[in-house]
Amino acid sequence: MLVFLILVSIFFSLLTACQGGISPDDGAAESIVVGRIIVVSGKASWPPPDSSRELRVLVVPQYPPINIFADILQGKAYLSDTLVRYTDTIPFRVVVQKPPMNSAFILASLRYGNISQQRLIGFYKKNRESKLPDMLKIDKGQILKGLDIFVDFNNLPEQKPQ
Repeated sequence: MLVFLILVSIFFSLLTACQGGISPDDGAAESIVVGRIIVVSGKASWPPPDSSRELRVLVVPQYPPINIFADILQGKAYLSDTLVRYTDTIPFRVVVQKPPMNSAFILASLRYGNISQQRLIGFYKKNRESKLPDMLKIDKGQILKGLDIFVDFNNLPEQKPQ
């Protein structure tokens, strides 16, 4: 998991440097993933600001991710803009530039320190009691809505080692 978080952090740095340098294939219809992060433990349960620096949602092709950096650079994984924090409900939107994705997992990641320090705080799953995320298929031009991620800061998901 640490490798995954480090690679996501490196990608964040490269993303700001690319400024559109990575573009979808000609004629590819983007797909969109829309949902909410719902903090079930309440907004008072958020870690302090020095331990909660940046929140993002990622769409990745496998769980746990093996090489998120390579997946992002190859257009196989995608991430949201930086999201608001310290509220109970946070809307998110992720553009999938190169669909289809035959297997996609929706993950929420919180950067708690420097760019390489991140943790998985939740993922999309149909059954809130499940310990694993649900796999989705994202077709070309599709808009997937209502993909809620429930976060309990008092009971975070297991951090998968890499």
